Amino acid sequence: MVWRIPVGQRRLAISWPGLLVLLICLPILLRLGFWQLQRAEYKSALLIEQKMADELPARQVSSAEQLSRLPPQTRVRLEGEYLPGFTTLLDNRYYQGRVGFNVISLFRPTGFDHPVLINRGWLPLGQYRYPLPKHQTPEGSVAVSGEVRSVPTDTMILKTEQFDRWPELIQRIDLEQLTRLTGFVLSERWVLASSDIDSTLKQDWPVTVVGPERHYGYAVQWFGLSIALVVVMILAGLQKTGDGEID
Repeated sequence: MVWRIPVGQRRLAISWPGLLVLLICLPILLRLGFWQLQRAEYKSALLIEQKMADELPARQVSSAEQLSRLPPQTRVRLEGEYLPGFTTLLDNRYYQGRVGFNVISLFRPTGFDHPVLINRGWLPLGQYRYPLPKHQTPEGSVAVSGEVRSVPTDTMILKTEQFDRWPELIQRIDLEQLTRLTGFVLSERWVLASSDIDSTLKQDWPVTVVGPERHYGYAVQWFGLSIALVVVMILAGLQKTGDGEID
């Protein structure tokens, strides 16, 4: 079945298949465009929050619950002790194009019921992977300053890691497994330290946020495809008056 709509000296022929394609594809393209606009607004707000967090002084945190409620990139200061024997290396971390490890330690802040994870910095890989590089863990009461971030738990690995004791090397952070091994309930937030007693560690924590301008660009593309779809459908359906009938 074909509908024919007069348009000046021409007529617009609309077929069922063409109408079906338009009704299915056009809403999808428009929705993707508006979704990208929403993402752009969200990223703009996120960048503003990050800038404000950088300008605020470090906050003194008194509990794990308070730590978990803080927005990402909040600067904090914790006082307490590193737990001896609870430091591990997070494998395949990069710094300025070089491969290495992040040194991850359990730290019990004063007044906390449970310790928190501290990412103390990046350690370069030696000529060979083993033996693992040495690192120093502070002893006694220390103060740790840094930024609150969400623990990355979605790292892709080829094989699930299973440990029966605290590991020396891990490919990803499995909070459930580390909680089981330590007996402590570990927060989904950790602190990226701004300095450390071990001067070989590098503390450089870039914020990898796709800027809002990229999302605006994607939105323009989706809206452009929407317009192109409508134009193509119109051009394909235009017929001169007197053309043969299409059944």
